[in-house]
Amino acid sequence: MAMTKVFERLYLGAARDADLLAVTNPFGITAIVNVNTEVNQQTRTGVKYAHFPLDEYERILPLRFERIMTAISKLIRTGNVLVQCGGGISRSPMPTITTLGTPLRRLRCSGTC
Repeated sequence: MAMTKVFERLYLGAARDADLLAVTNPFGITAIVNVNTEVNQQTRTGVKYAHFPLDEYERILPLRFERIMTAISKLIRTGNVLVQCGGGISRSPMPTITTLGTPLRRLRCSGTC
């Protein structure tokens, strides 16, 4: 599955997409929120990395989910964010979709609102 733009400055993808950013960054990704159990194998200078390992077979506690959402909300204010898991189809869509339900004013605000 290729990286998909789901909203202004918000992308969904797999570990492979995040690793490819070490070579080329056509979407101008400035931050990666990794919910895969494994850390990113390759990194790119200038890209911020946040790792929240989620096991796809375990329940996600509300506080942990809130931390992921807070990270996405903060990072999206200053650039393009890729939310990724192993294959881009199990763990990463959930926080990505939830971000779409966040009031747009919070996502687009850069500075004091």
